Amino acid sequence: MSEGRVGIVLLHGLGQGPESRNAVRALLPANLGAARQLASGIGGAELRIVPGVGHEWNVRQPERFAAELERFLAARR
Repeated sequence: MSEGRVGIVLLHGLGQGPESRNAVRALLPANLGAARQLASGIGGAELRIVPGVGHEWNVRQPERFAAELERFLAARR
């Protein structure tokens, strides 16, 4: 049996989407720092920063979220 490659991607939005509120935008620098720290603590994890999306963008923009995942998975084939 061949070995499979497992990857981890952290998709972090920059909160510029129409659903973002000022309170959420104020938290983003801290959240981005936490995301960077999390990614650096997981061997082989990849942090992708996605401009133009806000909170719960995987639910609010499922096509874009799926496209980001597809790009990640395609790079691992």
